[in-house]
Amino acid sequence: GCQAGVLNETNHSAWLGTSQLHDAQETSRILEFISLTTGKDIDWLIVDHYGIDIYWERRLRKFVNKILVIDDLANREHECNALLDQNYYKNFENRYKKLVQPSCTQLLGPNYAILRDEFSYYRMFRNNNVAINRVFVFYGGVDRDNETSKVISALWPYLSAGIQADVIVGQGNPHALTVKLLCEKHDSLNFHFNTKEMAKILSGTDLALCAGGSFTWERCAIGIPGIVTSVAENQVLLGETLSECGAQIYVGTNKETTVSGYREVIDALLKKPHKLDGMRMKSCEFVDGMGCSRVCTYIIE
Repeated sequence: GCQAGVLNETNHSAWLGTSQLHDAQETSRILEFISLTTGKDIDWLIVDHYGIDIYWERRLRKFVNKILVIDDLANREHECNALLDQNYYKNFENRYKKLVQPSCTQLLGPNYAILRDEFSYYRMFRNNNVAINRVFVFYGGVDRDNETSKVISALWPYLSAGIQADVIVGQGNPHALTVKLLCEKHDSLNFHFNTKEMAKILSGTDLALCAGGSFTWERCAIGIPGIVTSVAENQVLLGETLSECGAQIYVGTNKETTVSGYREVIDALLKKPHKLDGMRMKSCEFVDGMGCSRVCTYIIE
């Protein structure tokens, strides 16, 4: 069976803000209160935190019937009834083999990608242009290093040639005002702040310049080709893997990308636009947008 580490720390322990022991004690009090006040057992506890592992989960076992862990790092042991990792990697079926018990149900791969219904809906309305007329720019809800402005600079010559760009900025982006002012300098730049219409906007574009992470599956569900940059360490492996499969073009981390580098990739696609069709097809093969239904069906049954 799995054994808890001696230090009871993970690579992301600081993200928890306290020790796993203290967090487990506080969580157990909340679960006990819920059970006492409702008079009912708690069927499922869903855990989604890089700073939590088997040490924490074992202490919560007796307060719930079952535990579902959401992970994508595969770098620590878990004690749970089910584990969900919606990402795709080489040999992904065996990533957690030594990290969970044999009885654990593993929900692995983009078939279980948890997406809002709108992404599968707008798949029907996506552009299938063989040319690049409109691009989608999005580097996550925060984009701490302002990759968005770098990409806008890279796009500038193409805007004058008639290409439009939808620039998406999240509520937590510290550079939102800078990006907004930059977009106001060109009529072909359309600024969207904290939009609730991501899927609708995305479906009207031909190419996304974007970060990896969970947005990967939102983009693939609609079938939009991507030039992808990692803005976090846990996005690198997925970025490389999907690029090798032909579902996107991975250009490295945001520490490695340059304005000229982005332009080289865009120029290559403009010269060989048929590559867009190949990426669309590969993207759609990975995810159909029904993952949330599959996960809910498993939990309910």
